[in-house]
Amino acid sequence: MVDIKIIKGINLSSELLKEIAKIIIAAFPWDELLTKDFIRDNTIFMIYDNNKIVSVGRLKPDKVTFLNKKYDLMGIADIVSVEKGKGYGKILTSSIIKYLKENNLLGLGLCARKNSEFYQKCGFKIEKDSAKRFQFKGPQSNDDDILYYNDLKGLMKQILAHPKEQVISECKSW
Repeated sequence: MVDIKIIKGINLSSELLKEIAKIIIAAFPWDELLTKDFIRDNTIFMIYDNNKIVSVGRLKPDKVTFLNKKYDLMGIADIVSVEKGKGYGKILTSSIIKYLKENNLLGLGLCARKNSEFYQKCGFKIEKDSAKRFQFKGPQSNDDDILYYNDLKGLMKQILAHPKEQVISECKSW
């Protein structure tokens, strides 16, 4: 039976954090940031099947500056399914979208181009080749697309209207 659990990073046990980190680092080997301090304010989504974590993802609060205006958003990060093709990713992204909608939040993330179609089918909007417009305080990839949901305050509309301007994040990464 598939079960969805949503928990704040600060409330993760050390054992659960290790289990989640193992799954994420297997997919994203450069993602060494998964420490209790790094994810303390994150919202962690876990999909369980038969009491085993089969998919994880997280939302990280961030403030970005664009055209001298600050915007609050949730960075969508580390969406991983242990087994592909079983619908776990769809269940995970649907629960993230539901959370964003219910809490009236803008969700914005980076995704590899090869995954953009999947996210679009799940209900996210995609902006091709837009990651290079975002500046983080840590290492980043400039080859990704942007996925987003719930452009409440018009941030993405503004970004698209001003294609030469940079978006500055207060985070090291999402």
